[in-house]
Formats: sequence, structure tokens, C-alpha cells
Amino acid sequence: MAYLHSGDYQATTSFSYYPCETESVYITGLKSDEVLFSSNPYFQQNADGFLAIDDRFSTLYIMKNGVLTHRFDLQWKTGCATQAIVEQTPGLQLKQSFPSQPWMTVIAAGILTILVARMVFHEKN
Repeated sequence: MAYLHSGDYQATTSFSYYPCETESVYITGLKSDEVLFSSNPYFQQNADGFLAIDDRFSTLYIMKNGVLTHRFDLQWKTGCATQAIVEQTPGLQLKQSFPSQPWMTVIAAGILTILVARMVFHEKN
């Protein structure tokens, strides 16, 4: 019987992902006539070893001779200590500092550049 693990050979379907801690996912025990696959996003592997998957994958299946034989429902956790505290403390929320989105930084930098350029140009005239 095939099983998933994170490198310690302890069977699990729960893995950590970016940003704080990332676990690699492996499969062991896959037979030569079995295929591990996912339909969305698409993934297929027919040998033991490292799986190039991440938190976009929620379910993996094993098919043998055209018959579905096993299903893995994956659970992903961030592995961040602060996230665990927030999840365990009702009413506690993390506030993001400004800017919360990278594009906001670009816009703010652009506006600042225009203002500085206008001040420099105005002083020269």
C-alpha cells in the first residue's frame, strides 16, 4: 500500500507550506502498475519519490489498471507560530502594515518620485 510522507517516513496527509516552513511531499510504496494523479491541477507520477506538489493540490488519487484504488485528501497548514496563535485565539486578528499589497508600494513610490521631480524642477525655474 502506498503512503505519503514528508521525509520522515511517517504516513500523513497533512503538510506545511510557505511562508514559514515548507515540507517536501514524498510517496512510498507505489507499485509499478499504479499511477498517482490529480486532475486539478494536473499531476501524474508512476514511481516512488518526491512529489512536485504544493498547497494548490487538495486530492491525489491512485489508479491501477484503469480502476481508482485509493484517494488522499491533503491538508495544508502554514507552519507559522503566529498563525497558530491566531487560529487558537477567538477574536484575535493580525493587522497588516501599510502597504498590504506590493502594487501599492509601486504606486506610492511613483507618486513620491513625481512630487520630488516637480519640487526640483520648480526650484530651478
